[in-house]
Amino acid sequence: MQVGDRRKPLVYHVGFSDNLRRFSFNPGEQMDLDASSQVDFDVDVMKLFDSRNRLDMAEISSVKFNKKDARMLADNYGTMITMRQP
Repeated sequence: MQVGDRRKPLVYHVGFSDNLRRFSFNPGEQMDLDASSQVDFDVDVMKLFDSRNRLDMAEISSVKFNKKDARMLADNYGTMITMRQP
């Protein structure tokens, strides 16, 4: 990441077990699924930084073993992934 004339690496480690999130996807009525159906999962990586919690990458460029910052990222996981039928 470029900050002024300086380059700063982005390092995010959220591997604490308390940051485990389980997700289930309900296809809803808009999808017509059977055993041979294909579904796609879209991942919007920017929602990792701007979802439930807004994270400024210039301000928090590194999350390593900081449980509070890692939890903020983990709370954003669920909004990143959507399911759709191709």
